[in-house]
Amino acid sequence: FKEGTIAGKKMATLSLGNITVPSGYIAVCDPLYFLNRDAETYFLKVPQGIFPAEAAVVQPDIYDSARFAAMRIRFSDMPIAYYEEALTGEEDLNDFEAGEFFGFNVESGLACICDADTRGAASDFISLWYEERPNENISDDYLARLFIQSAIDFPRYQRDGGDWINWKVPGTELTMPMCQSGFGDGVYPAYFGFNEYDEICELVVHFIDMEMVFASSKDNA
Repeated sequence: FKEGTIAGKKMATLSLGNITVPSGYIAVCDPLYFLNRDAETYFLKVPQGIFPAEAAVVQPDIYDSARFAAMRIRFSDMPIAYYEEALTGEEDLNDFEAGEFFGFNVESGLACICDADTRGAASDFISLWYEERPNENISDDYLARLFIQSAIDFPRYQRDGGDWINWKVPGTELTMPMCQSGFGDGVYPAYFGFNEYDEICELVVHFIDMEMVFASSKDNA
């Protein structure tokens, strides 16, 4: 988010609007496959309130469209002293080795960050939506229109079909960012950033290891 260029690729920071955090417990998941009341939250509690969401974007070139390398929520502007992986408390650490990480699964090419209360409200909305439209698909028949409108309203670094939205759960004031997950489906980690007083200042979802992907590609070329 701070570097203008990484591994020869130009970077930009893109605002994704605000996220509401009423409970302080955060879930990160694929919004089309895993956004329900069973979506696990991280066990550490974050500050409650309304906070800005951002994406670190690999700027497009003649070969590729913009890619989202990371997404984050900023709870404070204080400098980050260190990062630790965000965990739910259910991870098995017995066979964990250096260089490995725990993460969340993406199967639709999208990721979202939401508060536990938003997770519940979204789950209720999705269930009701399918009850009223049993022959439709919420991705194609609801969310797709929101992504297209986002691309119209905020065209910077978005393809025509849209690459991000800030979704307000209908009937509530609860908001959550959704965005493309780097290179698509896979397993991605999230990290809490702490200040020198061990207070959580941000949550970062990491989609693309810039040095590993682009530096190695350059070396191979």
